[in-house]
Amino acid sequence: EVFGGGGSVLLNKERSVREVLNDANGNLINLYRVVREHPDELKDRLLYVLHNREDFKLAQRRLAQFPPADPIQRAADFYQIIRQSYAGNGKQFCAVARSMWAGFPAIDRVAGRLQGVTLEKEDFGVIFQRYDSPNTHFYLDPPYVFTEDYYPGNIFLRKDHARLAAILLGAQGLWLLSYNLCPEVLELYQQPGIFIEQVDRINNMAQRYEGGAVYREVLISNYDTRKSAQAQLYLFEPAAEERKILWNGLY
Repeated sequence: EVFGGGGSVLLNKERSVREVLNDANGNLINLYRVVREHPDELKDRLLYVLHNREDFKLAQRRLAQFPPADPIQRAADFYQIIRQSYAGNGKQFCAVARSMWAGFPAIDRVAGRLQGVTLEKEDFGVIFQRYDSPNTHFYLDPPYVFTEDYYPGNIFLRKDHARLAAILLGAQGLWLLSYNLCPEVLELYQQPGIFIEQVDRINNMAQRYEGGAVYREVLISNYDTRKSAQAQLYLFEPAAEERKILWNGLY
């Protein structure tokens, strides 16, 4: 996974011979490393964390200004602000209390799944330089077009969409890319050798205002994804199994 984020694909798929999880967010990769190597110590640090705005903001300030030298405390702070923020965005405090203890079984499960996984904190270009080969399969879920400012630290800029496309179009390995459906994305990837399909999923944020609202995304690849349709539907959980091919440059 080139843009690891929550690691949803890695954590839900069968193990591969060699697996790499990358993300440019150092706090996130540190959390994964601590979950894998020190899960019990992490849970001990979180055991008595209270759900209140003052402690939440204190953890935010520590990470933003003076990240703890202790990787376990750094991971605990990051886990706290993700767990206690609205929609897990790490920014706005969520007044609805969530038990820290309720997340402990997930920490144990993820600790086991991450055994044997290589954790990287690199720019996506470095990952392709390091791992691209005819035997590599990349999954990419980059920041979507128009959401670049959502991520702190300018880790992905608007111009990086074109840089990513240039790398993918010249890659040796197989790759699968998820994106928002928009003209900018289609313009970059409607190229020979590329396969694009539309996938509609339930838009949970919009359900309160418009029942049945869907969010349109695209899966872009350099191979025919219809040959692995069941596996894809399991991993991405779209709203329906109907598949709409937007571009087929393979044949």
